[in-house]
Amino acid sequence: MMMTPIAGMPDYTPPSAADLRRLKDDLGYLTGEQMAALAALSSDSDWRKYTSSVNPKPLGRHAAFFLAARLALSDQEMDKVLARMRQLGAVFSLQPVPTKRRGAEQTALAQDERPKESQIVMQVPRAQKIAWVKASQAERKKLVPWLIEQINRACQQNAPAADADALPDQSRANKNGP
Repeated sequence: MMMTPIAGMPDYTPPSAADLRRLKDDLGYLTGEQMAALAALSSDSDWRKYTSSVNPKPLGRHAAFFLAARLALSDQEMDKVLARMRQLGAVFSLQPVPTKRRGAEQTALAQDERPKESQIVMQVPRAQKIAWVKASQAERKKLVPWLIEQINRACQQNAPAADADALPDQSRANKNGP
């Protein structure tokens, strides 16, 4: 299906910070991290830049479009868009949206139904990070999914076959002290 060409959006006015805060409240999201995932932003701090009551950053048309698409499209329609992005050569992983779809509307998941995730913060030498970024880019992957893949691969190679999914016990994890 061919669409009528559109010459950009010269009259685009971004939603206000108050509009975005209201959307967050209407959806029942509790964290900026969840809203950042919905809008495909890097982090909750990025979401806060758009919703700040002091000097908010305007939400770009691409982020607004992506946010609206994730709210309006069915899972099947969104999968078609993402598949087309990959056909264009885009490489990405997409965080699941912590919502359920019921017909055309969405409802926020109950607290116990939301995906359980933990955050790991690491300090590494700059040269090491640069090497990891280059290696992940060589495989056309984002850094974090690439790192997770590398860690999982190393754990599988180093763990005994019967113990491959087990986490290290406290004595091995802390053998060099706290």
